[in-house]
Amino acid sequence: MSTKGFSRRLTQIRKLRSAAPGWAKMAEFRTRQTSDGTDDATCAWDKDRVVVKVGNRSFFIRSEAVCKAPEIWDFALFGLAAISSRTNRTIRVTAPVSAAAARMVETLNYAYTLWSIPSLSPPRLILENIVDAGSVSRRKDHKVICLSGGVDSTSSAIAAKAQAEYSHSLLVAGADYPTADHPGFIDLRLRVERISDIIGLDLIVAETDFRNMPMHWELQHSFMLAMCLNYIGKEFCEASYALDAPPIHDVFQHPWGNGSILMDIFGRGDLPLVAFGHTLRRGERVRAIHDADPELVRQLSVCWRDTSTGGNCGKCFKCVRTRDMLHCAGIPDIGLFECDSQEIPGLDDGIPRDYDVRMAIVTYMDWATTPGLKDDRRQQLQQRIEKLRESYVRQMPYR
Repeated sequence: MSTKGFSRRLTQIRKLRSAAPGWAKMAEFRTRQTSDGTDDATCAWDKDRVVVKVGNRSFFIRSEAVCKAPEIWDFALFGLAAISSRTNRTIRVTAPVSAAAARMVETLNYAYTLWSIPSLSPPRLILENIVDAGSVSRRKDHKVICLSGGVDSTSSAIAAKAQAEYSHSLLVAGADYPTADHPGFIDLRLRVERISDIIGLDLIVAETDFRNMPMHWELQHSFMLAMCLNYIGKEFCEASYALDAPPIHDVFQHPWGNGSILMDIFGRGDLPLVAFGHTLRRGERVRAIHDADPELVRQLSVCWRDTSTGGNCGKCFKCVRTRDMLHCAGIPDIGLFECDSQEIPGLDDGIPRDYDVRMAIVTYMDWATTPGLKDDRRQQLQQRIEKLRESYVRQMPYR
């Protein structure tokens, strides 16, 4: 995967972001309109895992739920599409893939061309072995949802079990923690096992090092989730992962990586994807978790600062926000956080640019409008929101 020339051009462009943000954005967009070259992708089974090689780099996926080489390699297309989009390379795929997956890739290319995201190219995949996959025999009572132990995935899993009788959960090693034997992941797995048991789901674990590949994690993490679901998905008739935002937020923070539009596109392959609990705001999701079983609250893992364990530091942005929402709902947080910090990290940081300002507005507004929030906290958040909104209006396109 020879991306040195492309990387050098992007480095030069991005150095000028502060001085000339509009020029830098347009320069990167124009650079991505033509493919930077072509790489061959090879897919192989190696003992207990699949290995997908792109140029001189590779990633693997393995799971105890898969014990032999797949006949159809549709799952790999999600990862390859993300790599192509980030690196601006065309990828040639010779492994057999279904016609449904090929149509899904065409729709992805159309979507990213339409969205015109400066930091991502339209994914360019050349599929040389499109086959008739036939009718796959799937168990109608087998449905699987990604479960990471956070607020969004736990509330979604509760809804999936109640509304559609989901049977399994999937935890992915390699997302928030680098490997399945990392101490933080081992702790997280115990938490997710308890959550799955309470909800009534059988836990499956998959591991991948896909995050080490060139990709834009914030905008493309759902590509990895869809890939892992499709990897284990042969026996399942339906799958799901949590959407972070309700529709009223989703439309504003697009193109966040796990929006409903991408789920709709991903679900057009052979494995349907369905969203659950996504209409709820974060405070409502916290309440839904507690109402299902108070023990679920004690097992939550929301922290993004301390990854040495699967627990919660109590002082990072997500921990402080979650504690506030628990208190607003009258839910005790005994034992959930390591400390009881009330300070909001980053509240006085500089105002972000472009896409990041929209994400910040959504996060702070959702927090500030939580019923039962203390007045002094609400005032703190509102001051930040007004600065963010003014910045957004200055940066937004004319309409």
